[in-house]
Amino acid sequence: MTKSTRRDFLFTAGSLTLGSAALSMIGCGGLFAGAGGGGAGGSLTKRQFNGELNLPAGTDLTKLKVTGPLGITPLVGNQFSVIGFEQFPVTVTVIEPVTGKTILLGVLDPDSSVHVLDAANCAATLLFIALGGSQLVGTERQTFWTDVLALGALPALVTVVNDRIIADIYALENQDAQIIAALDTAAHAGGPNLNGQEANQKATLSNSKSRGPNDLSIVLVRPDVGASLNGIGITNANHQGVKLYCNRRRETHVHLYVASGVNAEGQIRGSVENDAIPPFRLPSRTDSDLITVGLYQDDVANSYDVMCLTPLFDSYPAQIFNDGVYEGEKAVWRADLAKMYKRAEVGLVCKILLEAVGMSGVTLDSGILDTVVSNLTGLGGNVASLVLAAADGTDLSGGVKSFVQEARSSDTVALDFLQAIAPLVQTSNPVLYNDLSRRN
Repeated sequence: MTKSTRRDFLFTAGSLTLGSAALSMIGCGGLFAGAGGGGAGGSLTKRQFNGELNLPAGTDLTKLKVTGPLGITPLVGNQFSVIGFEQFPVTVTVIEPVTGKTILLGVLDPDSSVHVLDAANCAATLLFIALGGSQLVGTERQTFWTDVLALGALPALVTVVNDRIIADIYALENQDAQIIAALDTAAHAGGPNLNGQEANQKATLSNSKSRGPNDLSIVLVRPDVGASLNGIGITNANHQGVKLYCNRRRETHVHLYVASGVNAEGQIRGSVENDAIPPFRLPSRTDSDLITVGLYQDDVANSYDVMCLTPLFDSYPAQIFNDGVYEGEKAVWRADLAKMYKRAEVGLVCKILLEAVGMSGVTLDSGILDTVVSNLTGLGGNVASLVLAAADGTDLSGGVKSFVQEARSSDTVALDFLQAIAPLVQTSNPVLYNDLSRRN
């Protein structure tokens, strides 16, 4: 087994964009996961996948090789042996190194004992990527792949992919229009739920002295105790404060404001104060630390607003932006969202590019994504412009495509991209990190 070359990356990345070509699906509410989420962790178990490649009769298999997470390997007849990982399904690519073209995409499933790369597996892989599978890690990625295989829309896509590969062995490389149209149809026919939702909302809670000066009673006004505010859970932590849980597939930025108060004389103050606590990021699928909710100054009762901001592309302005009480805070919220939009779009691009080098299931830590965003911005030129454009939170599909097209425009640019995104795999795959970081 030999190391994948940067050239392999260039054309594999190009074919992976086909999997992202269900155009409007990419931009739909929350279909793609973004920064955050449970990861595969710092230790991955290697697994050897032995299987067979089935292509149309007459295809010269001696010219083809299979790329996987840890390199590139030739075929023996139509048999392959690829090293992947035990923790999750991995993406592989059948390539023709002499011409620099991609022949087939596939997924190797550690839960399966039979591994076949063919039109059916390729169709499922394209749909898996188009519906957001590249953005998932660990058991979620495994479950999602299993769900995709059971979709009623898949057989029709398999037929089209099979027919088009028979007609043109380079159909994927050539971005075949019939495959793209069939993929778009299959993606819109419905798929596993990736939590599309109204993202930017507020909840209300109150706090008061119920019996003595140190006896606080915290009441969750909206939502009710234990309820979920479209993916954000808020619970009362024994009247010492509250805890939040993010069940969204993108990070959330949380502000907690003192919305109103009542003093000992019963006077009501309705003005909004500054953040009761410093705003913080809440990664996907995580609990917050205990948020201590004390009384403001000499008040005996307070009402608090919990503002939750999540990047949702091409969405209508959220209701909270129509709340005149928070007029002075809206510029802060927009600045928060601009940073989250950058992380979300760049994170999506990184997932696609890392799939191209065989590294599936990498966790997108929002702090490391900030570094990657900074690295890409530092490249200047078209790349910096694409990062800046991402802050608008519009046209996610077009933005992702432009990023990937730029990444594969030349060997030099490809190396720049790979070095910029390398920090994402430093913990989960140090070997790949060292490989991506070298300019050779």
